[in-house]
Amino acid sequence: MNKWRKSDIALICNSYFDIVRITDTYIEILSKNTCHSWILQKRQDIAFPSYIIIYHRHKNQKYHHRHGLKRTVRDSLEIIRKHDSWVLEL
Repeated sequence: MNKWRKSDIALICNSYFDIVRITDTYIEILSKNTCHSWILQKRQDIAFPSYIIIYHRHKNQKYHHRHGLKRTVRDSLEIIRKHDSWVLEL
């Protein structure tokens, strides 16, 4: 059973991101601006009814590292855009 709503996918499918992989529990995307890879992992447990763990990998790194935690896909994508802005200003 796919945990991702069509509206979540629609937020990601735009000129800013390329979708690399979609599974039941995570979506891997690539920022076209920085070529950084991101994973949005949808989690559910008793303590947090629904949340998304954001993982990040620079284009020269082998593994993703945990970047943050948000409640919605929209909020997660905003964190990614802010990070990209910060990277591009360096």
